[in-house]
Amino acid sequence: ETNITSKPFSVRWTGTITPRVDDDLAIHFYPRNAGVRIWLDGEKVVDQWQVSQQNNKKVFGIPMPRKGGQHMPIKIE
Repeated sequence: ETNITSKPFSVRWTGTITPRVDDDLAIHFYPRNAGVRIWLDGEKVVDQWQVSQQNNKKVFGIPMPRKGGQHMPIKIE
C-alpha cells in the first residue's frame, strides 16, 4: 500500500516458512517507531516492543532447532 499516512497503524503477517537446512533461525527486521513480535509454531519467540526513532536493522537469533524442509507457521506483528 502506498497511501500509508503518518498516523499510527499496526500490521500482522501470517504464513509459513520452510528452512532449507537443519539449523537455528535468524530473522532480520528493520523497525521504525515500534517493535516486533514473532511466533513460530504458535510459540512467541521474539517480543521486542519499544519505540525507536532510528531505522536500525535488528537481527533476532531464534535458538530453536528447526528441521530443514519442515513447514512452520509464522506470525509477525
